[in-house]
Order: sequence, then structure tokens, then C-alpha cells
Amino acid sequence: MKHELKCWPQFFQPLSDCVKTFELRKDDRGFALGDVLHLREWSPVSMKYTTREAVRVIVYILRAPLDTSEPALALDYCILGLVRESDSPALVASVRGLRIDALEGELASLRKPQAPGPKPSSKGVSSCSSYNQRKSDRALTDALPLEAAKKAAERLQNQAEIERKNKGTF
Repeated sequence: MKHELKCWPQFFQPLSDCVKTFELRKDDRGFALGDVLHLREWSPVSMKYTTREAVRVIVYILRAPLDTSEPALALDYCILGLVRESDSPALVASVRGLRIDALEGELASLRKPQAPGPKPSSKGVSSCSSYNQRKSDRALTDALPLEAAKKAAERLQNQAEIERKNKGTF
């Protein structure tokens, strides 16, 4: 998948010089390994794109762990490890190969009939099953195409909202 993104000048220049090999981004696009970022320099002064652009491939994604009470990275943000495809064609090929293997594994598991999960408690969803569901959803967002990632992200948001409402009622 290709993502076209704005990049402010102070962040674009080091990226263009290959000094900056990462991007901190809101995790709202279903980023996955092997995806291509088309970064276009955006001037906040003129409110227009400049003529400069860069293309990078995602080779690593750091997301906040779901099992910590105080994550160092907000749950709706991620750090993307980037390379130019021309600089690391073997790395890009292996990352894309890993993604294909993960997709095939996920599709195989989706085809298997699954036993119904535990019923929710009277206070909503139990914290153990909600943790496991969030962990499962997070794994899906790393491996499945954008539509499935969006559905998983929606479940994560809904679950977080339910937990915020139920917080303090246990």
C-alpha cells in the first residue's frame, strides 16, 4: 500500500539527507511492513507543497505495548523505521516476504471455525478477555490490509471507551 503524507521542512530535510530513518506518525492509516511512504514537503507558511518529495519503505513499526499502564508511546501513534528501496533492496524484499507470510497465516486462521469466546461480565467486558482481544487486534493491524486494520482499530477504540466508562466501577 502507498501512503501520501505531508512532511514539514524541519523534518523533511534530515529525511532527504538520509540522516533521519524514522517517522513518528499518528497510527490512523493501517501502516504495515513493506508499505511505501510518499513524503511531500509541506510549507506551513505558504500552506502549499514545495517541489521536494521522498519515497521510503516501512521496514519496522514500533507501537506502544498494550500490557503497560504508562506507555512511553501513545497508543494512537507509531514510529516507522524507513529505508530507501534503492539503498536496501534485499531488506525491502525480505520485509515484504515476511508480510506475505503473515498475511497467509492470518487468512488461514480466519478460515478456521472458531469457538465462541467467554461471555462478557455484568459490568461489560472482562479485563482479561479485553486485553487478549486488544492484543489480537494489534497483531491484525500489523499484518492485514487496510480494511481489516481499520476494523481492528475501531474495535480497539470501542474497547478503550468501554474500559474508560467502566473504570472505577469494579
